[in-house]
Amino acid sequence: MSEDRFTPADNPIAKRVGQPIIQVRGLTKYFDVGNGLRQKKLRALADISFDLFRGECIALVGESGSGKSTVLKILARLEQPSEGRIIFQGKDLLRNEPRTASLDYRSKVQMIFQDPFGSLNPVHTVRYHLARPLVRHRRVSDPNELEQQVLSLLRTVGLSPPEEFAAKHPHQMSGGQRQRVAIARALAVNPVVILADEPISMLDVSIRMGILNLLHDLKTATNVGYLYVTHDVASARYIADRTMVMYAGHMVEGGPTETILDSPRHPYTKLLLEAVPDPKGNIFRELPAKSGHPQLVDPPPGCPFADRCPEVLDVCRKKTPEPVRIRHKNADGHFVRCHLFDDEADEPNINELSLRPARPSHPVSFNPPQAGQTPSTKLEAPHELWTEASTKARLPSGSSDKEDGPDDTTEEV
Repeated sequence: MSEDRFTPADNPIAKRVGQPIIQVRGLTKYFDVGNGLRQKKLRALADISFDLFRGECIALVGESGSGKSTVLKILARLEQPSEGRIIFQGKDLLRNEPRTASLDYRSKVQMIFQDPFGSLNPVHTVRYHLARPLVRHRRVSDPNELEQQVLSLLRTVGLSPPEEFAAKHPHQMSGGQRQRVAIARALAVNPVVILADEPISMLDVSIRMGILNLLHDLKTATNVGYLYVTHDVASARYIADRTMVMYAGHMVEGGPTETILDSPRHPYTKLLLEAVPDPKGNIFRELPAKSGHPQLVDPPPGCPFADRCPEVLDVCRKKTPEPVRIRHKNADGHFVRCHLFDDEADEPNINELSLRPARPSHPVSFNPPQAGQTPSTKLEAPHELWTEASTKARLPSGSSDKEDGPDDTTEEV
């Protein structure tokens, strides 16, 4: 079979829903480490490329230090990339705004941080946190209208009665409630992209599903695009349309979430899934990969996973693999960076790609719930949990914030 080198521009989704909101091309980031004559470079990102569309959620998964949050910080313009391009709504962002982001860009790209308490100012009320972006971005000027917008945002994220929550300080709320305030603040300026940096990792398990259901409902209602960073592959399967696996700053595999989690190809993706506890398995079993960590400071040539890979080849230590597209039935855009597939990938059948349902290419009207109405956060789980033991199970529906897959039709390559 002939090989097919994959590039983000080849993504067949682009032919179905128009142009993406954000196009990332060759994003690379180095940090200076050391001092004096021993100055060295730490490579945080290496040649990251992907497209994000409206109404789509992309999950970035991988171990700590793989570069997931760095991608978000660069897109939020909190860090400057060393190389690469960011095309936002068809315009070269780094060329038009080389030093800092404009107010217009910041209104369209908002971020939800990992720590809901650390992202809120403890001396200000919820009312101040929600009113500030509305005033800063000149969305409202009348005080009465401003108050109504604040209350409407609180109702949208399920905090009722809104008048009581508006007067509270961050320390007077639970973790889930604080994270809902952070989500409301991000929604205040009507963004088209939300960068979510592990928004549920610091919350109790009992309230995580409520936040995931809220994010999913808002994506459906507002047609916003999500870039979702997580360590939890179950939440990635639940909320993400596509999943990108990162290791040592490289995007080693990517594609539709069901395909990546049900039919992983890269040895690191397989290891990532093997590391998740299996209720029916042996918790003391040894993982196939070798122990160790990647060399990020002045990295050697070749694949960054070569020293740990159980299937390493000689070429893996000499040459960095290029992204190769893998053929699957009813799945498009699956690629892997691995020399094991250099000569085994096949071109996708365009007739099979037509089986994928198209996403809406136009904004969806969104009417926030009126006073006295409780917004629904109940959402049927679209996917089963990844483990075999829970293949038939559904994820639970929303829960309180108060304290206390389809059959594998992959064609083997």
